[in-house]
Amino acid sequence: MCGIVGIFNRNNQPVDFHILRRMSDTQRHRGPDDQSFVGFSFAERNVVRVHDEEDKNIACHGGVGFNRLSILDLSVNGRQPMISRNRQVTIAYNGETYNAFKFRKNLEEKGHFFQSNSDTEILLYLYQEQGIKKLLELINGMFALCIVDLTLGKMFLVRDHAGIKPLYWYKSGSTILFASEIKAFYKHPIFAAELNPENVDEYALLGYTAYDRTLFKGVHQIPPAHFMEFTMEGQELKRYWEPALSVKNASGTRATASALESVLKDAMQSQLRSDVKVGCQLSGGIDSSLVTTFARRYFSDGMNTFSVIPENRKFSEEEYIDQVIEKTQPDAHKIKITPKYWVDNICAATYHLDAPVSFAHTLAIKKLAEEASGYVKVLLSGEGADEVMGGYPEFYRHAYRQRHLARILLGSKIPIIGKKTKKYFLPRMDESDFFIRVRSVSYKYGHLVKADINAAAFFAQHRELFPVSGDSSEKIRVYDMRGRLVHLLAMQDRMTMAHSVENRVPFLDRNIIDFVFSKPSEYFLRASYNPKDAKSPNRYTKILLKKVASKYYSKDFVYRKKMGFGQPLYDYLVFPQMKEMIHDQILPGIKNRELFNHDFLSASYKKMEGQPHGRNKHWLWFIFAFELWAQMFLDRKVSA
Repeated sequence: MCGIVGIFNRNNQPVDFHILRRMSDTQRHRGPDDQSFVGFSFAERNVVRVHDEEDKNIACHGGVGFNRLSILDLSVNGRQPMISRNRQVTIAYNGETYNAFKFRKNLEEKGHFFQSNSDTEILLYLYQEQGIKKLLELINGMFALCIVDLTLGKMFLVRDHAGIKPLYWYKSGSTILFASEIKAFYKHPIFAAELNPENVDEYALLGYTAYDRTLFKGVHQIPPAHFMEFTMEGQELKRYWEPALSVKNASGTRATASALESVLKDAMQSQLRSDVKVGCQLSGGIDSSLVTTFARRYFSDGMNTFSVIPENRKFSEEEYIDQVIEKTQPDAHKIKITPKYWVDNICAATYHLDAPVSFAHTLAIKKLAEEASGYVKVLLSGEGADEVMGGYPEFYRHAYRQRHLARILLGSKIPIIGKKTKKYFLPRMDESDFFIRVRSVSYKYGHLVKADINAAAFFAQHRELFPVSGDSSEKIRVYDMRGRLVHLLAMQDRMTMAHSVENRVPFLDRNIIDFVFSKPSEYFLRASYNPKDAKSPNRYTKILLKKVASKYYSKDFVYRKKMGFGQPLYDYLVFPQMKEMIHDQILPGIKNRELFNHDFLSASYKKMEGQPHGRNKHWLWFIFAFELWAQMFLDRKVSA
């Protein structure tokens, strides 16, 4: 992929291109193949390519920098930022647009002359013909992009429909900074690396911040499916896409499964377009297994797959990985991950993520990308299928609650089992709040971790992530796409880009999302009619996708209990080197920061050490990960 940075001075103060270069240098891992800069001025309606940042004659109040990881058109003709022939529009584009080349012939007929074979140049001229809204309506891909239009006097920052590619912005006085990674802001003197206390509760309860929020005061992410429009006077955030939840086409599950398979194969083919080697991230779950299976047919020679195998065999899906390898016959790479690697690399992963490494499998992705970088420049993964098609057990729990609410209310009154029923299904809670609650790993411990935690504000904040229309199943899936999925995608992006590898996610192709939400929800997620199946979701989640998978793999493979990308967090937290870090660095830091309850956390960790099968590891790690991040980004003011 690539990295974007920029400075926009509304007071017409000239940009210091030495600072812009330093900002760009922090992201060289995102694009080691090339680096270039442009300056622009709305007043002069001028854009120039900057070759020497020390040139004092460059009187531009805006500047954009770009680090390039060459995927399409490896020549200098694909250099960015790219400037239009009339020199009124410039674009810096981190991403891939899978349907871009279908527009090229029409653009040529309109008189546009192409110098490259890149999708960037197509987007540049498509924007000139159609404008920002129509452009974003037409294209299908993953992207974060900056478009500067001198004619309109506007700068647009755009993020793709699912939030696959990152883009952040920061404002201080009359200056706007933007970048693919927050660490770039540290190179500008206006940036103040301060904690945003308003977002700490959300992080403590979920392990991430959603929508436009981050843990840094004043730093915002462009939300998925939005663009920010900047002028000399101000800025405005606008949504440009969301799934169409009103139109439904019930064509029968057999026909729909066949149609889904066709859409999946089309997406796979379009996302394999590349001028460099492509491989597959194979975890052994049905999503990555189908990606690998469908991708294999488009390789005339060897295809590389990469799989992480935890040292603790209880968390290994190697037997299923082997079944996929046997079927597809790739050049398979099995990568062992040990507690020592995890602990040795936790700080490096935190640096690249710009956020606490709250989810343990982040390090597994990093290890996988590290190995893959020696063989390929692009990786396909199965991320997104669970959110779009309802694959998580929590989705089933919500669906079961909806179908059997009367029975649950009645059962909650029965002695002994009633208490467990109420605890598991929370029958008196609003359906949206129930799903927010079950998606919060730490909710049970929130008030113990942080005495002043504001749960009411947290729920209010997250209710806004639900769409207004749609049935209950659609609403929770869109909620997860707008929240947790975006964080998972950030992990994928940052850990792969740390090793200059592009990650593509076929299940988040817009055509697939539109197809899924055009079908009745029960084709993908429904509750069993049998009350005994309250905790048996395997046959009732991702229903159509599992029908497709059943054509290629056995029922035992397809309908097994979901493991996800599980990692033995307990093993990592009690590894001697990590124990030393926790006791000598993390817990003292928590005590000095006075943000979380040190005594409770210290006692919980001590208790956890003797309970390897306890359930309190993840919420505890959330806080430890936060402290590691805070020491690096707030205390030491990371600037590497």
